[in-house]
Order: sequence, then structure tokens, then C-alpha cells
Amino acid sequence: MKKRYFIKYIISALSSALVEFIIFSLVCFFARKYMTLGSAVLLSTVIGRIVSSLYNYFVNKKGVFSSDEPIRTTLAKYYLLVICQILCSSKLITIIVKLLGVGDNQGIISGTKLLVDSLLFFATYYIQKKWIFKTKA
Repeated sequence: MKKRYFIKYIISALSSALVEFIIFSLVCFFARKYMTLGSAVLLSTVIGRIVSSLYNYFVNKKGVFSSDEPIRTTLAKYYLLVICQILCSSKLITIIVKLLGVGDNQGIISGTKLLVDSLLFFATYYIQKKWIFKTKA
């Protein structure tokens, strides 16, 4: 793993994660009043990821991996990864929160999201580097 790719990836991911986290927390706070925990987490995850993903895609394509792969190809692969991340993240958050038995504690829900998404971070770096943007290093 070349350090320069990984450092740029970290910066890109942190800025995207900040936007997503703020949106997730706000949407989840309001949505929990009208739907189940699982539905609120899924909706919040989807909205947050949509908003942050386009920014993240273009920063990663040009700024991190310097990919010349066609946008049509890489964008399709990128959004397949985004969908997988959404499903994994929302399901793991819901399972962990239910196992902890904390119910409506927004701090625990948001903290669980940070933990889950931090673990998914390393897998998505490798997938983007080797499959989506096909960096040889």
C-alpha cells in the first residue's frame, strides 16, 4: 500500500464522512419519531450516503487514485460498492444497537455508526484501489 494513496484516501474519506455523519444524525433524529429504528437507520444511511458519495467519487477518481478509467465504468462500480456499504452499515448498526438494548439513545446509535463505518473503511479502500479505479500500486 503506497502511503500517498492512503493518506489522500483518508482525507477524502474524512471530509465525506463528516457530511454523511451530520446528515445521518439529523435525519435519524427526526425519522425515529415516525418509523421503526431499522427503517430510520436505513433511510438516514441512504440519504447521507447519496449526498456524500458523488463528492467522494470525484475526489477519489481524480485526486486520490488519478484514474483514467471511463466515468461510466467506474461510477457504476462505485455505486455498486455504495449500495453494499449502505446495506452492511445499516444492518450492522441496527443489530448492534438492538444487542446493546439502548433503544432510542441517539448518542449510542451515532457512535455505533462511527464504529461500523470505520471498520468498513479499510475494505472499501482496497476495493476502490484494486477494482474500481484499478491502481496498480
